[in-house]
Amino acid sequence: MQLLVPVLASLASLAAAPLARAEPVFRGCDSDFPGQFDQGPVEPGPLRLASVSCVESGLGEAADPIVSPDGSSLARWPTHQAPMEIAALDRPGLVSLHNRVTFRNFAAGGQGTTPDSLAWATDSRSLWGVRQRLASRGGWALSGLTSISIGRDGTIRDLPALRHPAGPLDGILWVGGDGLALAQFGTLGGSYRPPHNDISPTIAMVDAARGRVLADFPVEGIPGFAARLRAHGMMISGATAALLSDGRIRAVVQFSRWTETPRTAAGQEGEPIRHSGSWLVWTQGEAPRIRPTPYPGDHHNPLALSPDGSKLLVVRPLQPDGVQVHCRIPCRGPPPPPPTPVDGSVAELIDVASGRVLWRVSARADRFWNRGSPPVIGGDGNYALIPLPPTSDRAPIALIDMRTGRIVQRIAPTLTGSYTPSFGFTAGGRRAWVEIGNVILVYEVGDVDDKRVEHRAGIGHWLM
Repeated sequence: MQLLVPVLASLASLAAAPLARAEPVFRGCDSDFPGQFDQGPVEPGPLRLASVSCVESGLGEAADPIVSPDGSSLARWPTHQAPMEIAALDRPGLVSLHNRVTFRNFAAGGQGTTPDSLAWATDSRSLWGVRQRLASRGGWALSGLTSISIGRDGTIRDLPALRHPAGPLDGILWVGGDGLALAQFGTLGGSYRPPHNDISPTIAMVDAARGRVLADFPVEGIPGFAARLRAHGMMISGATAALLSDGRIRAVVQFSRWTETPRTAAGQEGEPIRHSGSWLVWTQGEAPRIRPTPYPGDHHNPLALSPDGSKLLVVRPLQPDGVQVHCRIPCRGPPPPPPTPVDGSVAELIDVASGRVLWRVSARADRFWNRGSPPVIGGDGNYALIPLPPTSDRAPIALIDMRTGRIVQRIAPTLTGSYTPSFGFTAGGRRAWVEIGNVILVYEVGDVDDKRVEHRAGIGHWLM
């Protein structure tokens, strides 16, 4: 398999002595690949490149993978009609299975803001997923989702049916690796053929492994949401969930900002009313709380709850000032002036109980960029990975100390404008991985050297 990673000189901003490390192990790559490989600029820090796997795939580079907790395998689910794939990282082998669904994410159309309805089981032997009956053309839903277990060999086993009076299962977000999930019932009736009205759109916490609804509430009961539902539907733009130490689920659901068009007594449209987005904070066994978003100017914010559910990592859409122009053919007229660099926050950590901002990560955006992957927090809660604005021709990924918000280390294995990297943690946070162009880079995570990191902290409050 011939797979290339772009090779560039080190960035001036990342200039530092290279890491002293053993040579990484290459798996599944052509014999000449190690000589062509360059992981990009790397600062000193706790990340040590341990292995590079060239993964067989029939999907090209279109699908983001998820790596199993033990780091041995990956799975990916494309956006088009290509099959789902499961591959081993340490040996050749690829399992393909067709499993196309309409309701792929918990947030409708929210790829990149909420994970696919696909997650590895804790023991890495199988995946939690869904399947659905679709119309042959157009991809309209003919049925709700059915929760399933997928073996590493591609075998599918139906889980006990999840049923609710509100309607069919229209979305699922797996929580942990033992079959618990956040679910939507009766929320996307307009995407069915024939379409149907949703009598009471409901969000629930479920045990899909046993087919049980653990807790639920109708969204129309949230003050002000009845008008939103009539005008635009649920409009979920992001969600994250975690298990508390006592086994309960905690979830944060992000609802998009929306515009209401009132009508006068004569039936004419009145002046539009613009509503900011909302965040739902819900802990199993407690009443849901709806709060205005602390970022009313942001369209959406990728979110990640810490493993213990106590803190919320939020990514901000930092962009430079100016006009971004895309032309499929050569643009006519003079080019727009270059963007003006902007300094600001690219990520913030919020204490869920108090709403206080514990720290901020600051950066400078001097060119327009696609934030790509959402933030990821390691299973031990020590570190997080977030995307940073591009510097020179590289798109850095930052390793963040979760205690302080310090940028511990930057790695930059991808060229700006090329494949957007995916990243995550395995082994409970002791290993980190980055995927780009069907190449998986696995890093061992060591201890942080507090003398070699930079601090970006701040204090603020989220009005609860």
